[in-house]
Amino acid sequence: MCNDIDGVRYRIDSSVTALGRRWAAPILFEILSGNDSFNALLTAIPGVNPNTLSARLREYQESGLIKKHRLGSKHQKTRYVLTEKGHEMRKLIREIVSYSLKWHSGA
Repeated sequence: MCNDIDGVRYRIDSSVTALGRRWAAPILFEILSGNDSFNALLTAIPGVNPNTLSARLREYQESGLIKKHRLGSKHQKTRYVLTEKGHEMRKLIREIVSYSLKWHSGA
C-alpha cells in the first residue's frame, strides 16, 4: 500500500495544499452554500480582506475549481460557480467539516 501512495504523493500534496491555504476552506464552503458573488463572500467570511479574497478566487479559477460568470447587465455582476473539479472537492470539504465537528472543540 505504501508503494501506491508513493506514486501519487504530489497529487495528494497538491489537493491538501489547495485547502490548506489561508481562507481556502471558508471561501469554498461559502460558494457551496450559495454565496456566489464577491460581495456576498466578503460579507459571509468575517476577517477576510478584499485583496486576499481576490487572490484566492483567482487561484481557484486557475486551478479549475471555480468558474467566473459575468452576468449580462449594466453593472456587470459576477458570480462564482464550482466546476466539476470543484464539486468533487465538496466531498472532501464535507469530510473535513465532519472531522472538525467531531474532534475539535470550539476552543
